[in-house]
Amino acid sequence: MWLKSPKKTGKWTTINKIALNQDDISQYFAKYLIDVMQDQKEILYSIDVKAKGKGKQGGGLHFMVSGNKVADGYGLGKSYLVWVTEDPANSFLSSDKTFVQLYESVNDNKMSNLASYALEDDMNEGISLQVLYKDGEVTVYANGKEVFSVEGAPMKGNAIALRAMKGPIEFSNLSIKTK
Repeated sequence: MWLKSPKKTGKWTTINKIALNQDDISQYFAKYLIDVMQDQKEILYSIDVKAKGKGKQGGGLHFMVSGNKVADGYGLGKSYLVWVTEDPANSFLSSDKTFVQLYESVNDNKMSNLASYALEDDMNEGISLQVLYKDGEVTVYANGKEVFSVEGAPMKGNAIALRAMKGPIEFSNLSIKTK
C-alpha cells in the first residue's frame, strides 16, 4: 500500500509492509502525499494513528487535497485535515486528553479549526479514525464512535496526505472506499 517514492517531508519508514512511521521528532509539518482522485459524492476514509511518545504530538489525514504547491507548510492546498493530537502545554486544548479535530486548509499556509472533540482514549494506545465525506458533509468517527459532523461545500481532490507532528507517529490500515 505504501508508495516507494511519494512526495514527502519528514523521515518515513515502512514497518512490515503494513504500517508507516514518521520518526523525525523535530518535524512539525511532516507529510506523506499519495496521488488519488477523489471526485465521488461519497467516500469513506479509514486510518489508524498511534503516537509513540509523550507531550506535544499529533497525526492525521489530509483528504480532498487540491491546489497545493508545497508539502512543508502548515496547510496543504485546499483540503480537509482530520487530526488526532495531545498537547498538554497548548492553551487552546488546556488538557492532557487526546483530541480529534477537523481543519479546513485554504492554502499551503492557512487552516481553520472546524471542530474539536476530547476523547477518553489515549493516542499512545492508538485511535482508529473513519471519515465519511458525503456531498460536502464531513462526519468523523474515532474508535467506532461518531464524534462530530460538519456541513461543508462539495470538493474534489487529487491527493491525500498522512500528516505527523513530533514523531514517532505510526499509521496503519489506510483504506478509501467510494460509492
